Amino acid sequence: MEVSIKALLYFMSSIEDEKSIKLFHEHVPKILPGLFSAFTNDEAVDAHGRELVLDILYYCLRTVSWADGIDNDLVDACLQDTFNSWMSLFVQIIQTNPRSFFDIKKNALKCLTVIFRDFINYSRDCL
Repeated sequence: MEVSIKALLYFMSSIEDEKSIKLFHEHVPKILPGLFSAFTNDEAVDAHGRELVLDILYYCLRTVSWADGIDNDLVDACLQDTFNSWMSLFVQIIQTNPRSFFDIKKNALKCLTVIFRDFINYSRDCL
């Protein structure tokens, strides 16, 4: 599982041009449920794997963030299935012991920054 996560992370981190980022959105609804499942499955990934999953989530969010306020249906189609689950998971991550799992918390906060900075319209209900 970790090899697949690393391969996807490598692929997503290499997408840099704006056109490719905008085209990748069609894969996000397929990736997010799998990422959530991997993150919550203790047998599939360890703490380092969870950190990598949140890195991939960060890149997925970036590939959709351009559409917030422009094409809200696209954003909803990409995020609707798992958005509330991710938000609940972020709350749990942040509320755990501040001295444990620092890198996971750091990546969760990085994802939350993108959500509340770039998804102003979509994240309004979560606030």
